[in-house]
Amino acid sequence: MVPVVRYDTAHGRAQIDVLDIQGRTVDKVDLGYVRPFNQALQWCLNDAKLNWSSRKLAFLKNEDLT
Repeated sequence: MVPVVRYDTAHGRAQIDVLDIQGRTVDKVDLGYVRPFNQALQWCLNDAKLNWSSRKLAFLKNEDLT
């Protein structure tokens, strides 16, 4: 199983990493210093709901390029 997108708060910053089939980051969205992190979590949950289908299609479309 390979993640399509990863949300994290590494180094005190909220960010989104969009990944390819090899697990490499193909896009990074820095949400900045969103505090408290529960606000960043809510933003990421909304992002996942809104963008899941398009990210999944893009991920699968590029799957055969590896």
